[in-house]
Amino acid sequence: TVLRPRKDVTDDAQTGVLLLGALLPGLFLAHPTALLALLALAAPLVVLAYRARRVSRGASPWWMPERSWAATGVFGFLGISLVAWIALRPPWTASTWLPTRTMPTAIVEVIFGTPTTLHGGVFMGVLTVMGLVAILTSRRERVLVVLLAVAGGLYAVSAAWEPSDLRTFITGNWYNDHHRLAAILPTASAPVVVMGAESLLLTALAGVHKGLARLAERRGSEMHASTRGAAAAFTVLMLLFSVVSLLQATSMEHEQRRIEHRYSWEHPTLLSQDERTLLTRLSNLVPEDNAIIANTRNGGSLAYALGDRPVLKPHIHGAVSQDAQYLLDHWGEAATDSAVCRIVREKKAYFALHFGPPYVSQKDQVLRGTEDLDLREGVELVDSVGEAKLYRVTVCD
Repeated sequence: TVLRPRKDVTDDAQTGVLLLGALLPGLFLAHPTALLALLALAAPLVVLAYRARRVSRGASPWWMPERSWAATGVFGFLGISLVAWIALRPPWTASTWLPTRTMPTAIVEVIFGTPTTLHGGVFMGVLTVMGLVAILTSRRERVLVVLLAVAGGLYAVSAAWEPSDLRTFITGNWYNDHHRLAAILPTASAPVVVMGAESLLLTALAGVHKGLARLAERRGSEMHASTRGAAAAFTVLMLLFSVVSLLQATSMEHEQRRIEHRYSWEHPTLLSQDERTLLTRLSNLVPEDNAIIANTRNGGSLAYALGDRPVLKPHIHGAVSQDAQYLLDHWGEAATDSAVCRIVREKKAYFALHFGPPYVSQKDQVLRGTEDLDLREGVELVDSVGEAKLYRVTVCD
């Protein structure tokens, strides 16, 4: 709305700002990286809006600083965005994902809408290219190209750049994980695809309309323009439906099979069926006001979601107090370390879960305080399902 010279642009902008202010808290709570993605995509919009304003006022060159509320707002937004980009990022050591593609491959995936080895991108690629051509040749909505370049650039950096501090600065907010950035792509690519679909439909409608007119002339019959238009629209829609069904059916089947495999209990990647069963019993085994010691890297922290009991550390990168960390490292030593019992009583952390591998984040990281509990004094086994076990410390009562 800011880029279009309309009478109601001020009202539209004020409404947009009001709605944005109402949505930002929920967006941030959903996931901080969602807010960072918004800032990354909004930055070029803000700069282009400022440029349009300066150019419309005859300012030359437009990038030279000026004293105005608009300039203060633009540079203030960019400054706040940079601070948020740095302050809200996870630890640099957490950005462990390595590149898996070449840069040309990543660019092709962006254009064809097939990041992370998705299938069936031929039709999407055609629409994206047609959308880009339509935007660039008609000189309208060019900002959509910029948005696609930003989102696609973030994906390409995470997927193809060699590890470096610059790569982590750009995409470390998403742990350098190209899967996370692939989820942002549709936000920027969908408008371009819509423009391409519009261009394709209009071109096809015009072609079929002309074809029907010529066919009528050859046969010496008359066909009303509205009839030709209706026939052309019906023909194009049927062709489009057939093409989409043909090209997307196989890819949809492939994705369904992949999802079924990934989330099947026969092939668990984080939580086994035995572990899940034990978690669902926690509400009957652990007092409601007790916190549980659990490893965040192998599904133990899901006790909060599936067992309705809090855990001492719910997130891999979550910060905990010194006492809580000491308990995570030494909980099983309660019989020989008086400091453990003191913290157990304070935190009411009398129970601990022990699950085995696999561990997330490509690390076989055990939780030291819950290892070898069967051999520890002052610790008893409360319940077990297969290799999943729940223990209770008995010397701290």
